[in-house]
Amino acid sequence: MITITIAQRLSMILTLITLSVAPYCQADNASNKNFSITTTRQIAYIISNKHYLKPRFDHVYQQAKNATSLRHYLKTLDKYSRYRPVEQVKFAQRRSKKHRIDIGADLLIDANNVLAVPLINSPLLRAGMKKPVYIQSINGQTINYNDFKSYQFLGYLRSGQKITVKTRNTHKTYNIRATQVNNQTVHYKKIKQYGVITIRRFTEQNVSAIKKALMAAKKSSSIIIDLRHNPGGDLYATTDTLSFLLKKDKNITYLKQGNTLINLQTLKGRLIKNKRLIILSSRFTASSAEVFIRALKYYYPKVTLVGEETSGKCLAQENFQLKNGALLHLSVYNLLTPDKKYCQDKPIQPDRVINDIELMDIKNIIHIQRKIL
Repeated sequence: MITITIAQRLSMILTLITLSVAPYCQADNASNKNFSITTTRQIAYIISNKHYLKPRFDHVYQQAKNATSLRHYLKTLDKYSRYRPVEQVKFAQRRSKKHRIDIGADLLIDANNVLAVPLINSPLLRAGMKKPVYIQSINGQTINYNDFKSYQFLGYLRSGQKITVKTRNTHKTYNIRATQVNNQTVHYKKIKQYGVITIRRFTEQNVSAIKKALMAAKKSSSIIIDLRHNPGGDLYATTDTLSFLLKKDKNITYLKQGNTLINLQTLKGRLIKNKRLIILSSRFTASSAEVFIRALKYYYPKVTLVGEETSGKCLAQENFQLKNGALLHLSVYNLLTPDKKYCQDKPIQPDRVINDIELMDIKNIIHIQRKIL
């Protein structure tokens, strides 16, 4: 078994990404044009060596002739591995920028249901969208999970461009203008006796913001960590965050590929001890956010999970750039629980159920959970 050191962490690039992190990267408008022999061989080599199932090179080579056949083959391996053409790679890069021209919402996908979660100080928030809503259309365009062209325009909005957003569950229309937004993934707010920390994604860049929020929340009698709209992110950032809440050298997860077993442990730097923690979850809570929850439920005695069951994703992905400019997004490890159990397709069940929690305002959730806890 291998235990990752700090030096090794700096040399490894590994992220956990679920279907709802970036739906625009998952759709397939695949071409039937055959790849070059060089590209096909590169694809077959990467998949046969890096995918956690270790398929045979010759078998992959026969299935990787073009984007369409490769797309279908990857689906037989697991439901998260993807081939991303050049235009989808560029689109994802634009949408992932901290500062971008946007309507001001994270868009999360559940089948063909598109949930818009307004960002802090965004055009949608200023227009009156105070809580998450399901989207019916944007500028008359229905977003289709399987059709990249149906939402490609969202990566190329112009500053000042008129945008009309129609919602499905609230039947409202928001007329806004696209503007530069700050993709703030961590937010802290004091509500009554609760210190509420919202974490939209785990990244190495937001660990310091999470630490700052936890320091502020220490003054509260209870801490709420809102992961309802957190589809995952960087596994090491997740481990760093858990290091603020747990003792040093606690086993967070095990990454398994064949006979290789890599152990990730908390580091020194605990900030919170014996404070009551309330974690909010929904079906959009996935991947490394689930690693976070499982570790807390295993080690932290004063934690309560409130909301809905999570996604149940326990595979780790890595991105591999191809010479043709496209990208392979492959499942490279099985993730195990702190007690070395498999957890893929096993959602975490909440201690207290609140249905449709993904649509609720945080103040309403606090009002409800005070009655059920």
